[in-house]
Amino acid sequence: MSDAVGYEIRDAARHLERHTFLTQALHPDVFLLVRRHSAELKRRFGETLGYRLVVESTFARLLKPPLPDTSPVRALHGSAGPVGPRVYQYVCLLAAALQAPGAANQWLISALVAQVRSDAATAGIVTGDSSTERRDLVTAVTLLAGFGVVEETDGSATAWGAGRDPEVLLSVDQTALSYLLANPLIGEARADRPARTLARRLVEDPILDRALLTDEEERFWSRDRGTLEQQLEELFGLHLEVRREGALAWDFADDATDEPFPGAGVPRQLALMFVTELVGTCQPGSGGAVTVTVETVDQIITEILDTHRGHLRSDFEPSDPAAPARATAAVISILRAVGLLTVGPGTVTVHPAAARYGATVTRRAAPPKTVDAGAGSADLCLFDALEEES
Repeated sequence: MSDAVGYEIRDAARHLERHTFLTQALHPDVFLLVRRHSAELKRRFGETLGYRLVVESTFARLLKPPLPDTSPVRALHGSAGPVGPRVYQYVCLLAAALQAPGAANQWLISALVAQVRSDAATAGIVTGDSSTERRDLVTAVTLLAGFGVVEETDGSATAWGAGRDPEVLLSVDQTALSYLLANPLIGEARADRPARTLARRLVEDPILDRALLTDEEERFWSRDRGTLEQQLEELFGLHLEVRREGALAWDFADDATDEPFPGAGVPRQLALMFVTELVGTCQPGSGGAVTVTVETVDQIITEILDTHRGHLRSDFEPSDPAAPARATAAVISILRAVGLLTVGPGTVTVHPAAARYGATVTRRAAPPKTVDAGAGSADLCLFDALEEES
């Protein structure tokens, strides 16, 4: 196999792993690679991870068995972040209406909403027409459109939700929708090889924790880890960073994950500063993890906010009484999503891998103030930006 072919397979595999559902309309370039190398991709995903790849003329779907209960939860994200339970409810109701026997391939959104509410009432599910309900319903529609199984042919669901469009015409790809929702690997009783279960942990979880491995997985990890490293490097371009407590998979391109860390934005910078402060000042336990009370977390976050007063966005400024609680919730959510933190009764535990992210916080020098001659004494001010140096 030539290097060029290997790179194409790796690029296609990385996109499938991150998105799991690709359509010709939304991902034309990558979808072409998946079609071109479908046989090799099916073989590698099956042998290495126990996944099943379905490739049709207009879409590709990567089917995965359920992850262990210890894996971080992967939430659907709308435009405003992770969606709530009611959006999931509406996704299910919409899918049921769109896939009912004899359902049309095109719907006016008013007719679809009426069908959804009728189905909900039949099932004993209470729905309403408040602004929040309407927003959640629109979010569910746009999520399906984002997957490429529903198309806003005429009009916009978002504009309809805001009252700007009186009607929207939606087109449905029934076959693609059925593959998006159905996963025959879920519910299958199967005992898989330790090589596959370990590969899945490394690919799907941010961190492989050796304390959670079965005896078979531990034996394979000690004996044949090199084979696993080679497979993941060839298929995804991932590299393993191994420590006594476990390992994590990382890549140079930094685009193979849906949860980057540290990443950009004030909440992720706060999470990085919290980890740096915690592992630098608290004594780890016998397994290398650091466990502290929730009160200690609040104290550290409050001190960070106070130290960087005036350099954060407004909703994290200490002058806002709700800022510490808001920042603490954001930091805990981010660190849980990347497997660096677990929450117990009144405590949080930070994984030993957090130590690798220690950072030094610096600030750019403030730009000189300038005066706009045409505006009299109007000054242009810029907030300092926080930068982390690993």
